Amino acid sequence: MKRDFELVRGILKAVADKDITDSDELADELGETPARLNYHLHLMADDARLLTAASQGMSLGGEKRPPDYTGIAITWQGNDFLDAVDDEKAWKKIRAALKTGARTATLEALKTVAKGAGAAGLAVIFAKSDADLKACDPGQLMAEVTKQTL
Repeated sequence: MKRDFELVRGILKAVADKDITDSDELADELGETPARLNYHLHLMADDARLLTAASQGMSLGGEKRPPDYTGIAITWQGNDFLDAVDDEKAWKKIRAALKTGARTATLEALKTVAKGAGAAGLAVIFAKSDADLKACDPGQLMAEVTKQTL
């Protein structure tokens, strides 16, 4: 399964805006399967430290069970990331960068683009290899993304 930054953003927005604190509510709100949602919650809590969540263990059967994750809350780092990607205009730039076959899409690179720190961050995302990165014109990349997002 691949990480989906659109889902990451959706999870953060749902937790921040609607005070959703368990994975069952999140799955309903976002229209996601529990498996896909839980994978992203695991990445966001354990690896990226964007949120905290208590794992309840995954259910295998169809019986009534507690949510897989409870006590979901956004961390300081998660709030910083959400602040950077909450603006729709900034998010359009990020989506455009991701659709180009970006070679790297780290949280920091996405925050750089979202904050408009601009051309250098876009160059890192758009370059498909180190050679491309050395040869690219960051100003031209910024102009191209701006054109795609207008």
